[in-house]
Amino acid sequence: MSARDQFLTLMKQDKIIFRIICLWLACHVIPVPTVYGAPAQSTILAVDVILSEDKKEYRSVYASLSEYLQSSSGNNIRLLVYVGDDYVSQHSRSAAKADLLVTIGTRAAKIAARTREATPVLSVFIPKDNFEKIWHDSDRSISAIVIDQPINRFVELLAIILDKGDKVGVFSPRENSQSELESSLKRSGLALQVEHVDASLTAKNITRLINNSDIILVLPDKSVISPQRSKWLLYMAYREQKPVIAFSSSYVKSGALAAIYTTPETIGKLTALRILEIKESPLSVSEAVALAQTITFPDDFSINTNKQVVTNLGIKLPEDETLKKEIFRNIWQDSHK
Repeated sequence: MSARDQFLTLMKQDKIIFRIICLWLACHVIPVPTVYGAPAQSTILAVDVILSEDKKEYRSVYASLSEYLQSSSGNNIRLLVYVGDDYVSQHSRSAAKADLLVTIGTRAAKIAARTREATPVLSVFIPKDNFEKIWHDSDRSISAIVIDQPINRFVELLAIILDKGDKVGVFSPRENSQSELESSLKRSGLALQVEHVDASLTAKNITRLINNSDIILVLPDKSVISPQRSKWLLYMAYREQKPVIAFSSSYVKSGALAAIYTTPETIGKLTALRILEIKESPLSVSEAVALAQTITFPDDFSINTNKQVVTNLGIKLPEDETLKKEIFRNIWQDSHK
């Protein structure tokens, strides 16, 4: 094994050391033209961005990352943005080739995967399961900033709401394991009730899970529950006085008790920080992406509760910001036991 390969292997084993080295080099302004024979990155980092669709949430992610990069990097990063399949038709005619491809949303990731190019990919604003399904057999350098929340945030919220022994119901594809969620709930004295969904969510699935659970937790997977089915779920759950916890503020507006989520603007900022980290790395773009944590959960979140539903269900909850601080505090205490 060459010295360069030994170095890369060491860095993969300890990403914390890698990040510290990169930050130290950046802070001390040490020129690093090559690393163990790796070519230095050009002065300008060319980044292509694909939006899944021309919709507000995707535009918000892009606007946030673009604004943050503009204020932080000067003119050292070039952004070109495409919407959906326009990337395939327009990119093939473009003379300028990107160093990095950023995909915003699931559809954008699918478009990038179909191109079979070698450009490193940063896939953001995408459910973790979708990212893994799209890229599981790819040999490209890839990493992701997903929209999923770490399970412990939901579990801490559920523990505040529920009594010991209560059942938390989730819909899940039959092939997906919910062992992490089940273990986390068990440590908090709660039980998991899984309703397996084979093709699409049916009224029978919804009725059965509501009847067998004390609360419903909706996870971000559109292959399990579509926006249309979510409305039916919220109606039936509210009729049976069963609260629903979800992953987006739109659920709360439609009748869910509460949601834990990360805003598109926050995802955009996290994406910009990752791009800057890649650019400042002494490694090539491909190596920097490969050595980054493959899947990153958002380090911040928002919580939103539906005050009318809280009142009608007779549940006592503090204000949203107080609830968020309590969840953070409980997570910190659990991690330091």
